[in-house]
Order: sequence, then structure tokens, then C-alpha cells
Amino acid sequence: MLCQKCLKNPATTHMKQIINGEVRQTHLCQGCAQGLHMNGLFAEGFGLEEFLGSVLGNAESAQTALRLRCDGCGCFFEDIARSGKVGCAKCYTVFLNNLLPTFQKIHSNTTHCGRIPASAGKKNEIQTELGKLKKQLDKAVKQQEYEQAAKLRDRIREIEVSADA
Repeated sequence: MLCQKCLKNPATTHMKQIINGEVRQTHLCQGCAQGLHMNGLFAEGFGLEEFLGSVLGNAESAQTALRLRCDGCGCFFEDIARSGKVGCAKCYTVFLNNLLPTFQKIHSNTTHCGRIPASAGKKNEIQTELGKLKKQLDKAVKQQEYEQAAKLRDRIREIEVSADA
């Protein structure tokens, strides 16, 4: 497939926009995609506010999101949206509601489910085990396996008590 802008190079960037239920697809080569990104556009005639509106639901949400500012580093959400990089760790907390839809679209999950570094420590290990046990408990209750659910409940309590000590 050729780039829709220059009609010369193979398209490597594929964007899908849904605006008011209408789906628009744009296929660009690397050079044209970089040129649009540098100009603050994500596709022809499609600016940052429209992009945020499509991600966040509507233009009003986009306007509010663009005005948010991190009190840790002074970064605006608009800066993050343009660069794709957060300013500091506190930005994740300040802009959480705006970042979650993007994380969901990119990763199809909003919680970490990969490997955990050894330096993360015992506390993280305990939290991971508790999470797994709680999922098993929910499943056991839904399947009406009450004896197994009771064992899991007791194991969860045991871990929580030992973690608090």
C-alpha cells in the first residue's frame, strides 16, 4: 500500500479515526507521518484537539484535558499529547484519567502484567500473590465451590496479617 500523501513510498503508519461514528483511515510513509507529527497534526485536517476528542469522547473533554497542568513539573497535558512523553512520575497521577484510554488502546490493558525486576522486593511479590488468590476466590465463588473459596479466603487473610506484621 502506498502513502496517501506523497503517493511514492510504502505506507508504514496506519491511523484510524472515528469521528461521530464515521471511520477514516490514513496510511502514510515514515517521512510524511513525521512531517505531520512535527506540525502538530495527526492526519490531514486532524489536529491535537480533534485527536484528544476522539480518544476522550468529545471536544469538551479535550479542552479540559489540554488545560490540566502537573504541579510536579509544570507540564501541560497538551505537551504530553504532542510529545508522547510525560514530564515526571507525578504526571501519571495528575493525568491518569486522560492517559488510561490511550494505555487501553495501545496495550489493551491498564495494569502491568509483564516481568517484575528482582529489585522490586518482597512487597511486590506479596501483592502479586494476593491478586492471583483474589481472582481465584472470585472464580470459586462464581462456580459455587464454597470449600475452595473458604480455603482461599483463609490463605488471603493469613498473607495480609503476615504482611502487616
